[in-house]
Amino acid sequence: MGFVMVVRRSLLSLVLLSLLSLLFTLQPAVAAGPDFTASGPANYYGCMCSQISYVFTVKNTGYVDSPLFLSQSGQLAEFSTLQDNQLYLKSGEEKTVVGTINQPCLLSGSYTLTTTITGQQAKKQLTQTVHIAPCMNMEVTPIIDAAHGCRCEPLLLVYDVRNTGNYADTYSFSLRDFSEYVIINPQSRIVPPGQTERVYIYLKFPCSFSGEKETLFVVATDRSSLELEKPLKAALNESCYEYEYNATAYPRLGPVVGEDGRLRYLSYSFYGLLIAVSIILIANITIPGGRVKEEPKDQGARLRPKRLKAYLRPSSIVKPSSQFEEADDYGVSKGRRDIVIITALAFIIITLILYTAGVLRAGLFSSGPEPEDNLTVQVLNESVRGEAGMLYLQLYSPYIAGGLVFLVIVIMLLRKAEREKE
Repeated sequence: MGFVMVVRRSLLSLVLLSLLSLLFTLQPAVAAGPDFTASGPANYYGCMCSQISYVFTVKNTGYVDSPLFLSQSGQLAEFSTLQDNQLYLKSGEEKTVVGTINQPCLLSGSYTLTTTITGQQAKKQLTQTVHIAPCMNMEVTPIIDAAHGCRCEPLLLVYDVRNTGNYADTYSFSLRDFSEYVIINPQSRIVPPGQTERVYIYLKFPCSFSGEKETLFVVATDRSSLELEKPLKAALNESCYEYEYNATAYPRLGPVVGEDGRLRYLSYSFYGLLIAVSIILIANITIPGGRVKEEPKDQGARLRPKRLKAYLRPSSIVKPSSQFEEADDYGVSKGRRDIVIITALAFIIITLILYTAGVLRAGLFSSGPEPEDNLTVQVLNESVRGEAGMLYLQLYSPYIAGGLVFLVIVIMLLRKAEREKE
């Protein structure tokens, strides 16, 4: 009986040992089945409107070769593209997968992207977070950021704006202050990546302004919604003397007469010129000028008959042998009429010449200088050129007035000398 019990116990122990041996034998077989791991950086950072790349690694940790299938989900899945959507890895093989996110410009913030890897007997997920923020895509270089000139004079400042991003953007240009006194050319422009746009700032302060004026030149982008500011300075002298020239300022449009009364003097001179010309015209048109002269004693020697008009004023007394100055229907002498015509034509011609000179000085027929050229002669826009022409008229109005007065005096003296000879 005791022997039987011993045998039974021996058999039971043998069975248990066999089962344990079988269990340890089967464990490597289970481990030998398909298995893999996936890993990659948890966070990525990128700029708005730009392409973002990311990577992760997949490794076959099993003892057999295995095909793997990749799919994505999450907030950025529709904008993401994987280099490989299907992998075939040998046992122990490792492969890096590259993905790109072509996100629209409206995205800004943190977004998740989940990649699911499916094998024959396993499925694993890898979640990565992409942080998208606006990035600086411009570089502003001052060419002329400080201008010096006289009061009442226009000034020119110049900046270069370069697109340092990898996409085209719309750049807008403005000043933080003094917007009512500035003309910017261009005001906005689409700049391709890597290219540079030159911006011209035309400042025309009121004549009451003097001293140094400081503000900021602001460049704003449309797609990335960024702003960049650069300092700007304009110095307006209280007193200027004739023919002073500053290479950093807008070209001087003529001599100046100094100090506070400068603009008032020029304005009054110009308006006084208009009034003087008007008085001359009205006086020569309205005051009768026909005169009847006595018949000379020696008609044969002194008689110089002139051409008669077909119609004469009824009050005129004409003798067959009389000598007189030719008059028109209103009794205006030919000499005075000549003065009117010559004065008016001279005023019109000089005015047009000076206005055209101002327009040309502002660069009407210039397409804009190259960076190495004189930047002060530059086409800004039609209003700038028009104002330059008017400023030329204003600055040279004393010379116009003096020249016309001199012309009228010369004509009168010549007419007087001619009458005395007759």
